Amino acid sequence: MKHALFFLFTLTVLLFSTGCTKESDKDNPTPELSAFNLQFDLSYQGQPLVMFEPYSLNDSVRVLFSRFSMYLTDIELINSEGSTVSLEELGFYNLTDQFLDEVSAAEGYSLNFPDLEPGTFSGLRFGLGLPQALNVKQPGDFEPGHPLNAPEEYWIGWQSYVFVKIEGKIDADSNPNEFERNMALHLGGDEIFRQVQLNEPFVINSGSSTTLVINIDLYDMFSPEGSTSYDLLDRPMIHSTSHLPQANELIDNLVGTIQ
Repeated sequence: MKHALFFLFTLTVLLFSTGCTKESDKDNPTPELSAFNLQFDLSYQGQPLVMFEPYSLNDSVRVLFSRFSMYLTDIELINSEGSTVSLEELGFYNLTDQFLDEVSAAEGYSLNFPDLEPGTFSGLRFGLGLPQALNVKQPGDFEPGHPLNAPEEYWIGWQSYVFVKIEGKIDADSNPNEFERNMALHLGGDEIFRQVQLNEPFVINSGSSTTLVINIDLYDMFSPEGSTSYDLLDRPMIHSTSHLPQANELIDNLVGTIQ
């Protein structure tokens, strides 16, 4: 009998407690977590860029692209109060395979971040490249599988990672069927690191999926509006410390295209 009374008392308490909790939940519902997608679109003169397709740079020069990759650091959302929400501390992103045909190029390259708290945000911030504290390290300092355990992304001569790689070919002669020159624009070194901030307000609603699109127009990188065009024929390869002025020019142009 004592056990039966104890069971009845316990059941009554549980029911009362459950009822109170449900009523409280109605008054202060817990927001559902949301998904956030950061989509990078590569374009050329406003159209989706497709690797290995020829594009006119000017009346006498054509270019095709075979690679676009980059390191990004400290990707974070800026909320309406000015504080930040960290998405990713470090990542290496090779966008090349996503832009091999028109269909996938139109979809863009997406980074997906599930389980974010909903909120109102004023923009996005990230580092293009590696800050000095990371760039001073070498591939051997990291375990296999780490984004920086990548000898192919490291310049021994510069003692620096390659922050951005843009590769392809150039046609500048009278033969329209041949791209006779290689293009390898490898941007790296401590002074090439840039902070990028996009001040574009958006809202992540509870239980929703939100996508923020970042467009990078490579034509605008070579021919920025209101500025001198990059001389691609004179400097199609960036590989040594003597090319730092050109690397700085290109990274500034690239940041200027990000929108």
